[in-house]
Amino acid sequence: MYKPVVLVILDGWGISKNSQGNIIKRAKLPTIDKFNKFYPMTTLQASGISVGIPWGENGNSEVGHTVIGAGRIIYQNLPRITLSIQDGTFFNNEALLSAVENVKKNNSNLHLMGLLSEGSVHSYTAHLHALLELAKKHGIENVFIHVFTDGRDSSPVGGTKAIKDLQKKLKEFQVGKIATLCGRNWAMDRKNDWKNIEKAYRLLTEGVGEKIQDPIKYLQESYSHEITDEHIEPAIIMENDNPIGIIKNNDSVIFFNFREDRARELTKAFVLPGFGKFKREKRLKLEFVTMTEYEKDLPVPVAFPPLEINNGLGEILSNN
Repeated sequence: MYKPVVLVILDGWGISKNSQGNIIKRAKLPTIDKFNKFYPMTTLQASGISVGIPWGENGNSEVGHTVIGAGRIIYQNLPRITLSIQDGTFFNNEALLSAVENVKKNNSNLHLMGLLSEGSVHSYTAHLHALLELAKKHGIENVFIHVFTDGRDSSPVGGTKAIKDLQKKLKEFQVGKIATLCGRNWAMDRKNDWKNIEKAYRLLTEGVGEKIQDPIKYLQESYSHEITDEHIEPAIIMENDNPIGIIKNNDSVIFFNFREDRARELTKAFVLPGFGKFKREKRLKLEFVTMTEYEKDLPVPVAFPPLEINNGLGEILSNN
């Protein structure tokens, strides 16, 4: 006859040496004290990378239950990608390499587009830096960066610092140029406001926008007119009266946002054959790669698709 095994989860229960404001430390706990005294016990880290979330971030019920149910650490997108950069597997990623090989095959351009932000909610600057490193490793010369300024998850006027920091990295890597600039309001809509997406799409593919030479100066002028990062009007950077780098046929595009909800609409405008939300003056043939799966069944290579979780706790218990 089997003896029952009971898994009891006390949500919000934690262990800390600090007694100030610690109700668990101050309470009388005869049952818990008995368990600790007479039965094997240990402690588990329930925050940060130990449970698959970014370093230093507090845990929560959803994350904790996911790890318990899986019986292993399930890394969320940000740390999963970051760890792959650290262990080097990022640079052998098949989807990312497909973008690189397409550029080599067609002698074309590599475009990196996404949110430039210190917020780390939708994207992470270290991921963009790794893509620049990947391009340099493979000798890709024509690398163009399409910056979406933030203003929601970071300072509303933090774009100038973000651009300056990126320019330093570009100088360090000696690869890549900033080609376009626009606020996330246009490029990262999630409310089916397709006029906003059209504005971003036409900037990226046709060069429709303010013609500028200095992105820092353009941002500062926008701020002086009370236009903050989220709503920066689309702008294209010019060299010798020509756009630095609009997206053209046979180019490769890597959308480096890791969070899907505000990336899927613009992606659909680029990749869906029957797209009809607005008229595309240019239907481009591209190698379009997304960092994560923005929506199931989108016809794109995905660098970090969802993880399959096999042999989880429920499955093990059910089979035994």
